[in-house]
Amino acid sequence: MTQPIEGRWKLHSLVLLVALLVLFVIGNRSALRGYFQDDDLDTLGWTWAVPLRDYATHFVTPKLSEYNFRPVGHFFYRVLEAVAGLDYRWWVLGLWILHAVTAGLLWLLLREAGVGPLAALAGLVFFAFHPATFDAYWRSMYVFDVLCGMFSVASVLAYAKRHWVVSFLCFWAAFKSKELAIMLPAVLLAWEYTRGERKWRRLLPFLAVSVLFGVQALLQNRANYPDYTFRLTSHALRVTLPFYFYRAFVNFGIGATLLLSPLLLRDRRLVFGIVSGLAIALPLLFLPGRLFSVYLYVPLAFVAVQVAMLADRWRWSRVVLPAAMLLVWAPATYAKLRKYRTTALIVADDNRAYVGALSQHLKEHPDAKVFITAGRPAAMHHWGPTGALAYLLRGNAYKVAALESDEGRKLIAQEDVVILTWRPEDRQLAITRLSPNAPDASFISVREKNGLSQFETGWSAPEESFRWAQPHATVRLFRPDNARAFEVSANLGELQIERLKKVHLEVRAGGEVIGTHDFIKSGWQTARWPVPPKPAGMVLVEFRTSPALSIESDTRTLGIALGAFGYK
Repeated sequence: MTQPIEGRWKLHSLVLLVALLVLFVIGNRSALRGYFQDDDLDTLGWTWAVPLRDYATHFVTPKLSEYNFRPVGHFFYRVLEAVAGLDYRWWVLGLWILHAVTAGLLWLLLREAGVGPLAALAGLVFFAFHPATFDAYWRSMYVFDVLCGMFSVASVLAYAKRHWVVSFLCFWAAFKSKELAIMLPAVLLAWEYTRGERKWRRLLPFLAVSVLFGVQALLQNRANYPDYTFRLTSHALRVTLPFYFYRAFVNFGIGATLLLSPLLLRDRRLVFGIVSGLAIALPLLFLPGRLFSVYLYVPLAFVAVQVAMLADRWRWSRVVLPAAMLLVWAPATYAKLRKYRTTALIVADDNRAYVGALSQHLKEHPDAKVFITAGRPAAMHHWGPTGALAYLLRGNAYKVAALESDEGRKLIAQEDVVILTWRPEDRQLAITRLSPNAPDASFISVREKNGLSQFETGWSAPEESFRWAQPHATVRLFRPDNARAFEVSANLGELQIERLKKVHLEVRAGGEVIGTHDFIKSGWQTARWPVPPKPAGMVLVEFRTSPALSIESDTRTLGIALGAFGYK
């Protein structure tokens, strides 16, 4: 009777795993409409150029990378880019395959630990559908966490099956995917204590590697990367513990149950689950500058072991807990996924529009070599456009600078440039070419993007239809000999008027006052002053605004938002 029953359980297990995979694909199919993030673009900009021998060299070297080079994860970029280019659907499928393999290895580990199929299913649902890990299978920039998780679980599984060499190689690959695997020997130690023969010498190679890289990390401590610097302080714990604890367990009731279960039940299997999860997460607790819930991907794989073992503790819990995971946890996760999906797809659409327009322009104008960025999608940092250019230009020399920077103004004045203007109002990239020989404008409209080379000091990057001037800002204008008036169109925000009550603007040309105006209400307004006849020529126009506006979430000191100005 034993063999037929065991055979049925294997069939049931296969059906459960396939059903879980189908449920996962259905719930996350929208990820196929995603797109690369700024970190992806930055990585794509250089991984294609790294020789294959360098990936191999960095994989085998026992030296910690000074430049945060992770050969396994970065090789994923190298391969996928060569196979799929910028077709993001293949990148998502790659993430899903890795996530499925990790879940499959976790299932085998749970079965190796003696956990029944239904209880193992509870742990698998907890891990595979955890809200904290959405980014891991939606955004390719987190492939490092997925690879680290896959090789970490594989290492423990191989160790449990007494394949010591395979376990060590998987541990090495996990660390070369992401440094979080440095705590994996603690997981193996917990397994040896709770499930093994307590033969500690077999752990020495793992511990030696962990100490080797740990000492290097402490000595180096990411001096060039402040966010990666370990903060061994109580303040760091006060920041990281609440953040990760809440996101790992959704609410404190579940977390308290999991943390206390080894003490209440006195089951050594549960001790392994909680010790392994906490050990892997330990480095995260001292990195308050890097708070991302997806970093819990690897720790949650081992917390899932505890969930499964807890489900396997009693006869009734082997049915109740898996049912609760499928009927409560999975639907609740899907509800969170719907909110996440909305934001993720907006970001993806913006980035796709930016990179797509840039790629098309470079195909039509391969001679473009100097680029000025004027705004970016809301979720894209400055290294996004730079990385996209590096990838699309494939080693060809180019220059790029922000419009509001000194370098940007210098390039506009000296070279033929391509202006990359992000328009948040219609979420499109407008691309214009500008020559330093173009005649200077006498009237500038921010919406029409003319006169960009004439802005001097005190300006922020253009926004939808206006540009913030600092309390003192200057611009060059051509004054026609038939000019009769000077006009300013300004946009006063409700917050600005509410706080300051009145905004005073003084306009000067060539050091002489043209006019002044007090703005006392919000919205778009126009001020206009007559000017006396004068010979045509270039003049330096100054905008002096008082009082200045400071906003807590903004590091700039703001004067007034101008939409258009100049001679009429």
